[in-house]
Order: sequence, then C-alpha cells, then structure tokens
Amino acid sequence: MNDKFNKKAVSDIVIEDIMEKIKSDRFEPGEKLPSEKALSKEFEISRASTREALQKLEVLGLIDIKHGKGSYVSNSPYLKPIQEIVASKMLTSDVGVDELLETRLYIERGTVKLAAKNADASAVKELSALVKKMGHVVSDGDVEEFSRLDMEFHLLLGRISKNTLMKRMLRTIRNLMRDQQEKVNRVNGVLEISQNHHRDIADAVKKKNPELAEDCLTEHLMAIKEKFEFLR
Repeated sequence: MNDKFNKKAVSDIVIEDIMEKIKSDRFEPGEKLPSEKALSKEFEISRASTREALQKLEVLGLIDIKHGKGSYVSNSPYLKPIQEIVASKMLTSDVGVDELLETRLYIERGTVKLAAKNADASAVKELSALVKKMGHVVSDGDVEEFSRLDMEFHLLLGRISKNTLMKRMLRTIRNLMRDQQEKVNRVNGVLEISQNHHRDIADAVKKKNPELAEDCLTEHLMAIKEKFEFLR
C-alpha cells in the first residue's frame, strides 16, 4: 500500500470496495465477509485500519459484526440505498459535542435499562469478561486499547438490550464521538474512574436492576461530560 495514504484514507478505500460489492450483489445479504486478517492481506494494510473500516460499515448499517464469529452483510429489508446512507451520515458533520452527549445520554439510559431487563447468564458472563479485560488494560495504561474496549462495552449493552434500532442509534453516536472520547480518556485519572463506572454498570445488569443500571450509567456519562468541558 502506497505510503501517501494515511490511516483514514486507507480505511475509506476498504469501505468503498465493500460498499461497491454489496451494491452490485457480489456480497449478498447474510453473507459472511472475508476475515479481518484476509482483508488486511488483500489491501496490504494493518489490522487496525481494516477494523476501523468494518466498524464504520457497521455504523452505516451495511454489515453486522458478530464478535467471535466475523462480519456479515446485513440482511435487514429496511436498508436504504447506499447513497442515502452516506448522505445522512454527512448531515451529522455539523452536530456539536453537546448535542451528541445529550443524545447519547437519552439513548444509553434506555438501552442499559433494557439490557438489565433482558440480560441472560451468557450475556452477563460476556460483560463481566469484558470488564475484567478492561481492568488489565487500565493497569497497562493503554489508552487506545481502552477506548476500543470502552466502545465495545457500550455496544455490547446495546446488543444485550435486544432492541435493534436503539443498538444502531447507539453505534452511530459512539462512532461520531470516537476521537473526542479518546482525548477524554487521555486525561489523567479518567481510565480509573471510567473503569469503576463500567464495573458498577455491569454489576447492576448482572443483578437485573434496570433502575440501578440507569443510575450508574447516568453517573458515568455525566462524569464524561464534565471531562469534555474540562478539555475546552
């Protein structure tokens, strides 16, 4: 891959290629995409760039990433034409952080309440394992990896909620805030505070207590909002 392409440009090349294959039916609804490793080899790019491309495609609703299983072309009958999806994404470019935070608060409060209500033993186990993994990352001080797992944690709550629309809305908001979130995570002490919040949220979900889960989630997001204001 030519060095003139930066990380963002590289991921966009992968996105455009997969979008074109979906549009032309070379990738059909429900079909499994090549693995992250295979795509990285095909485009001669890093796994991180490939992962970024897949995450963006998931936000657009074109694919579904099933952790441990791979990425699949969405089989939703309600997919818009690709041009409309991209256009709607571009409309969010002038949305401010305050609006994103406000929207995130309302969406995630509802999501975590549903997660606490609908979580089964398997979901609780997966959530607990993720929190444990995040704890190790905090100990290592790896902000980039923590930020990735942070997103995975909240998207997992969306999946556990079993509400597809809320999950997709959450995914969009989180993606739009990705860069800002990582900046916040670099503030001294934030990783430890966030990890404590994530542990509390997971415990509330495990107890199947929607109100407690909502309270823990609200405390977490208000703390994040405070850090965003600190960075201004």
